[in-house]
Amino acid sequence: MTAEKKNFMAYYVMWNPEYRADKICFENFTHIFHAFLRQDAEGSLIVPDDFHEPDLIKGAHEKDCKVIASLGGGLHGSNGFSEFTKDPAKRKKYIDALAAYLFENNYDGVDVDWEFPASEEDKNNCTLLIKEIREKFDSMPAPAPSWIITMAVCGIEPINRYLDFRAFDKYMDFY
Repeated sequence: MTAEKKNFMAYYVMWNPEYRADKICFENFTHIFHAFLRQDAEGSLIVPDDFHEPDLIKGAHEKDCKVIASLGGGLHGSNGFSEFTKDPAKRKKYIDALAAYLFENNYDGVDVDWEFPASEEDKNNCTLLIKEIREKFDSMPAPAPSWIITMAVCGIEPINRYLDFRAFDKYMDFY
């Protein structure tokens, strides 16, 4: 019997100046979620000024740890998802910018942290966003087709009722 591979993940927050990439024991993790890229209601990808940290990706990759760019986040980080995902052109604009950023900066995928879809419309649009991200990755040159998609979810029924887990299973690697 073979042992099941386990994932060991952590969020890395760029806004804490006391904790930089050189302090991470990458060998203890399979995935580092680099938090957070943002979005606006028009579908623009917003990269915070101090987000880019090449040593994070270099150090992780040297230890066979994947670095996943996290989108959204808590508090006000998920603002904009509901608005831009309603419009196919805005979703495309966002996904194109996201894919280009991941490719240019050597990321290994994306983590969607939409806290939280709050209606049937959001549920449908969140599923479309995930589906279209997967389609974009699959249509790009290597390494993009191997990029993973994950999602931060809540285990509480009233909060996760607007997440379509059956649909996500087709497009996401894990959540």
